[in-house]
Amino acid sequence: MMIYQTVDIETKREYELVRDLLHAEGLRFEEGVDYTVGIFDHGLLIATGSLQKNVCKMIAVRSDYRGENLTATVVLQLMHKLNERGIYKYFLFTKPDGVKFFTYYNFRMVAETPSVALLENRFDTIDEQLGRMTENLVPKGTSRAAIVMNCNPVTLGHLYLIEKAARKNDDVIIFLVEENRSVFSFEIRHRLLKKATEHIKNVTILPSTEYIISSITFPTYFLKTITDESRLYME
Repeated sequence: MMIYQTVDIETKREYELVRDLLHAEGLRFEEGVDYTVGIFDHGLLIATGSLQKNVCKMIAVRSDYRGENLTATVVLQLMHKLNERGIYKYFLFTKPDGVKFFTYYNFRMVAETPSVALLENRFDTIDEQLGRMTENLVPKGTSRAAIVMNCNPVTLGHLYLIEKAARKNDDVIIFLVEENRSVFSFEIRHRLLKKATEHIKNVTILPSTEYIISSITFPTYFLKTITDESRLYME
């Protein structure tokens, strides 16, 4: 049995090795990650994986080291780091041919295209979150519309669109982008939007959750051009 060294990637040189390995395996390094692990065999980087908040990504193993369970070692280290940070809901990107492998590590499919698959762990799944929303969402008629909005902050333009949708439909759901990468926090944006729409009786405001417009987007490291990235994001 071979014994390899597992280390946290920290130096510029180590990150260069990560980039080289990803490139060799047909992947691309994506900026913005906050943790990367590497497995070395006497100074040779043979496997790696990264985290961006609660997303596992850029998992790769040198082709001549496959079959040694290194992917599992990387994934378990990433999960350990997430749990260490108190993060228990997380996601993972992989190519479609890798989906079956990750299901053995408590991941399930969320969505898939011919080029990339998004998986989640089995804690507070999309089905469970939708179930909670449905419990408090009483249909107000036969037609329903949905709008995804950031409202940073809510404007008369937003209000015009909401009012128009409300006139044309019995029921309107506004999915307010939840991720706080805006000038105004989600709590402030939610409070302002609720106040602005209080006169529209067939509107319901719901958080977007992590499944609508969040940092969990299709990763660039699987893609060759920005055009491909845009196409996969739309898919």
